[in-house]
Amino acid sequence: MLPLYCGYLIFQLSLVFGLFYKVNISASAVFFSIIVFIVWTFIPTLGYTAAKWFLHKKPNYIEPSAKVLFLTGLIIGLAEQAWFYFNISIREQSNLSTFIVFILFFLAAFITTPNISVKKNNDFKQSHSTNS
Repeated sequence: MLPLYCGYLIFQLSLVFGLFYKVNISASAVFFSIIVFIVWTFIPTLGYTAAKWFLHKKPNYIEPSAKVLFLTGLIIGLAEQAWFYFNISIREQSNLSTFIVFILFFLAAFITTPNISVKKNNDFKQSHSTNS
């Protein structure tokens, strides 16, 4: 979950620091804003945690790699900012946007990638043990 959150957070932080650069506010207000921002951006990633709770019972589930999760977090952050930029959603609907991002993180848990290195090692062990 951490790579997914970091990808989302990095994209969001670039926008927030750009805003802090333009606005002249006190250091304590910046500190408080960053703390609230970190907590607020963590809430949607709980969708991934909820989905993982459902998926932990699947015996054949392969968790996505850290790179895939990081890129997924970046893409979700980009998608969220895109629907604000193109006026699909407005800033006053932030609760709706948070819910949509929660659902996207929930769906991100269902991304599976084949773990090729494990398959090759298992095939090697099986073929090696049958030849002996």
